[in-house]
Amino acid sequence: RGLWNGTLYMDDDDLDITIDLNGHTIRRALYDFVYYGQVFYINNGKLTIRDSKGGGKITGGRDNGKFSGAPTEMAGAIHLQNDSVLVLESGAISGNETMRSGGAVYLNNSSTFIMTGGEISNNKAHGEGDDKTIGKGGGVAVCGDANFFMSGGVIKDNKADNLGGGVYVDTDGIVCLTGGHITGNWSKNWWGLARCG
Repeated sequence: RGLWNGTLYMDDDDLDITIDLNGHTIRRALYDFVYYGQVFYINNGKLTIRDSKGGGKITGGRDNGKFSGAPTEMAGAIHLQNDSVLVLESGAISGNETMRSGGAVYLNNSSTFIMTGGEISNNKAHGEGDDKTIGKGGGVAVCGDANFFMSGGVIKDNKADNLGGGVYVDTDGIVCLTGGHITGNWSKNWWGLARCG
């Protein structure tokens, strides 16, 4: 746990952290796309985000989608893997970008994202030419046996160069929508929510 190339890195299955933005901004403030450019990287941990005052946000992540020089799926803001859990109760994840998939949130390997409130907006998953394997999930990308449960909040105004401007769901991913709104998102294919497989 700690900082890795500027990313807040959580790597502990006993780690359970709650962050109250309290009206403040966590800003990565990257102007170029970099290796480990997301704001949070969670491996075997749990992160809960809330904003008790209002107006708080997580922003400024720009990941280049590479690991040791090889193309790798990496989120713009929050990356989850290996049974990690993210809970978004309130606050915004806004203004983040990736050169792969998951402009705001990318989850895989049996990870879970529970969204009960808050906002995911104005994030982008970039593509590259005619490559259909990237540029998916401008807001959220759900891959590799991961689970996304949305009961509140809003996913809006996100963009993806390929699939799922709001949410992209891979073949093995599971999405359960019981509330909230997915609106105003854009991609070249399937604007709001795209399912592959």
